[in-house]
Amino acid sequence: MDDSDGLIDHLRDKFSSEIIHIIRECQEPTKGYLDIEKLNESLLAIPIITTANALTEEDWFDLIYEFVPEVYNVIAYKKFVA
Repeated sequence: MDDSDGLIDHLRDKFSSEIIHIIRECQEPTKGYLDIEKLNESLLAIPIITTANALTEEDWFDLIYEFVPEVYNVIAYKKFVA
């Protein structure tokens, strides 16, 4: 899949539990920043993902906001006070 929006939609529809697991594994509650490298590395465990499908920071923020809002709130707060 080359289309970023199509990939994000596919991940939402078919791999939501895997995405939630990846977010919770990579974004520890004390992390006040988006660990995009670790997130994308973990994303490779999903069979349809290749290194060419790495998600952008914006893509990850959208997924985190949707699936694990408490993690999003921590990152957003720490960015705000920085």
